Formats: sequence, C-alpha cells, structure tokens
Amino acid sequence: MKKIMHCIVIGGCLLASGTKAEEPVAPVNVRPNQAVLEVKGMVCPRCAKAVYKQLSGIVALDRSQLQDGLLIDLDKKQIVMALLPGKSVDCHKVWQAIKESDCELLRLHLRLRGRLEKKGGHLVLREDGGGQVYPISFPPEKPRVRKGNGKDEFLAWYRVATMACAMGNLDESKKFLDKAVELGGNGVMLMALGDVSLEKLWVGQQAALQVEICWPHNPDATRGKLQLTLAERVIEVTP
Repeated sequence: MKKIMHCIVIGGCLLASGTKAEEPVAPVNVRPNQAVLEVKGMVCPRCAKAVYKQLSGIVALDRSQLQDGLLIDLDKKQIVMALLPGKSVDCHKVWQAIKESDCELLRLHLRLRGRLEKKGGHLVLREDGGGQVYPISFPPEKPRVRKGNGKDEFLAWYRVATMACAMGNLDESKKFLDKAVELGGNGVMLMALGDVSLEKLWVGQQAALQVEICWPHNPDATRGKLQLTLAERVIEVTP
C-alpha cells in the first residue's frame, strides 16, 4: 500500500495542469437494437432495391421498426438495420446478403453485450443469448492529448491503476482507472480493455461494446467467414 500511495503523490504532481485527452470520434454512433452497414457499390435506387430484398431475409431483422426493418441512405452508402432485442446477428449471412445484391459490405457496426472471457490468450466477448464468441481487437492508436502545459496527465493515473492491479488491489485499480478515463475519455477505456496488465479487471465481467466488424483478408476467397471484430467504444463494463 505504501508503494501505491507513493505513486498517487507522483500522479498528483503530474495532474496539476488538468490536461485532457482528445475524445476520439467513432465513425458511427450505433443505437441500441440497431446495426449500421457501410456498403460499397450501392449507388442507385435499383441497387438499394436489390440490397433491401436480400437483407429482408435476415432472421434478426425487426420489421416493426424503420421501413420494414431497414433504412437505406444512398448518399452516405449506409444502411441502418433494426434488430430484434436479444437476437444475435449472423454477420456472415449479412455479408452474403450484400454480396448477392452485387454490392460489397465494407464494415458492420453494432453493439455487443455479453461476458468477457480469455480464450487462446485473447480477450473475447461471449454474447448473451446465443453464446456467439467474438475475439476482440483494439485500435492501435493511443489517446491524443491537446496541447497544454505539457504532460499526458491521464497516463499518470493509468500507470497507478496498472500497478494497483498487478498488486491485486482491484478496487483501488478501478478507482484510479476511472480518474484516467475522466481525463482521457473513452479512448483510454479502450486502451485499458486491451491492456493485458489490467485484464484482471475485465475477465468474467459483463460488458457492452460498440464494435466494427470487417473482412480485411480477401473476403471472396474466404467466403466472408474470416472477420475481424474491432472495439470502437466501451458502453459499459459491470461486475
């Protein structure tokens, strides 16, 4: 505990100027029970009609919302899907539906809620309901800091949180991390979720994440089965 208190004093000195990190802006803000699709090649009403027809067969689609479950924006090349509450989305079938309409699904944004687990050395989210498992990847960028009096103050709190976690003081670690997130924003929370030195805080916990699902490695060759799940925003993590 003496070591932790020593780190708190150091952190307090670094935090004197009160600089905050710039909040990263997610490209899409996904509402609960919705998914947002970014589609390449959807350029005319005929394309939109073909996409609409193919997506109408998705089991998780909530036809009571939007326009029979879908809202297509040709200008943005985006589609909003209304989803049945608690129903898991088969992302591969969504990819297939877009391909069969002669378009290309670039990215699928949605919210995932479930239990965080460790599998094969990686953090995964086991979705509530269907139990589908998503290996979670994280953006490589660290939170950017506005120009101020100099130092990455939120990192001081972050370092103290990692030290407390390593010593088994999980409650203290959470408090220090909360302060780091307060100063640094959601980008700090994303960084922490992907940090193995803080994994004791997450494994076994319930979480809600906004993720981007994409198909980076020749999706035609893999028939859309090889997908990447990238965490965009931490909505909540609870014991």
